[in-house]
Amino acid sequence: VLHIDPLETSAWNTLVSGHKRWVLFPPSAEGRQLMPGGCGSGEHLQALEELSDLGDSASHWLHKCYPHIDASVGECIDFVQAPGETVYVPSGWWHNVVNLDFTVAVTENFVGEPNLRSSFAAMSATDPETAERWRLGMQARPELRRFAELMVDDEAQ
Repeated sequence: VLHIDPLETSAWNTLVSGHKRWVLFPPSAEGRQLMPGGCGSGEHLQALEELSDLGDSASHWLHKCYPHIDASVGECIDFVQAPGETVYVPSGWWHNVVNLDFTVAVTENFVGEPNLRSSFAAMSATDPETAERWRLGMQARPELRRFAELMVDDEAQ
C-alpha cells in the first residue's frame, strides 16, 4: 500500500529473487494528490495522512490510482527491482511496492545522522518512554554520545 515509512525512518530493500515494481514520490507530494478521485474515500485519505493501512492492496493502488495521478504532483520514480539489487528509500518518501512474481527480499528501516533528530521527535511523540531509553542508551556509549546530543533540541541542552 502507498505509504511513508514510520517514525521518519529511511529503508533499504535487497532482492534475493523475483521482481518488485517500485513507485516513489518525494516528500513534497501530498497524500491527497496521490489518491485521485475514485481511488479512496475520505476515510482512506485520512488514513493515508496518518500513515496507516489503507485497507486496499498495493496492486490496487498501482492499477486503479497511479494512472490517474496528475502530473502536477511532480517527480515520480517508477522502476522494476531485479535480483541482487538494493533499493534505498529516503526518509519521508511515499512509496508503493508490488511483487511481480514470487520474491524473497531482506529489508530494514533505519535511522541515520541526517534523520536522527526528526526520527527521535517522531518517536518522542509516539512513545516518549522508549525514545528516552533510546537517547540514554546512546548517551551511555562514548562512540555514540555525539549522536545522542543531536537528538535533543538546542534549547533543552
